[in-house]
Amino acid sequence: MVAASCEKIRLESVLTAIGKLFPNVKFTICFDVVTSKDKAKFTKAGVELLTLHELVDMGVDNVFPHDPPTASDVAVLMYTSGTTGNPKGVQVTHSNVMANLISLQKRLNVRNQDVHFSFLPLAHILEWVVQALYISQGCSIVFYQGILPELMLDIQTLKPTFFIAVPRILSRAYDKINQGVKAGGPEKEAALKGAYDMRLAALE
Repeated sequence: MVAASCEKIRLESVLTAIGKLFPNVKFTICFDVVTSKDKAKFTKAGVELLTLHELVDMGVDNVFPHDPPTASDVAVLMYTSGTTGNPKGVQVTHSNVMANLISLQKRLNVRNQDVHFSFLPLAHILEWVVQALYISQGCSIVFYQGILPELMLDIQTLKPTFFIAVPRILSRAYDKINQGVKAGGPEKEAALKGAYDMRLAALE
């Protein structure tokens, strides 16, 4: 079954796209309430329009036996950014995912009281795997609100114990912290250096 999914405000554009580009799509799932007029438009185009609630009800009425995946089954198609050419859909198997989770857990020793600050997009393989790890350990996941100048405010408010990011963002956070410390005078600088040295020694 080939299906599309969208919000109600996107129904018209989805229907247009199906007609022009994706004739193999036969079902569309809408996350909101739809009208009989909406359904009629899709039916005329040869597509069945269902709400998410209707889809759930169909599942209740048509229960299939559990069919767990094998280690070699594909868990997700993860698309690359395309920096070296066209984006490529990489087949990530369940064994790939589990190997990453086990390796990360040995390195990070995540506990269920930890809080992960989600900054990278979920299309990024690192963020996807890290979130899978935190979910498996029963941790909390909090999300960046999407406004870069307010990133540090998000961190101060949410108080995460883990923050996975790219070097550019970590450099920005480092500079912001140093600016605040220098503005506080030599005593604040000395206090930070002492705390930093103690923490570094503990990690080593």
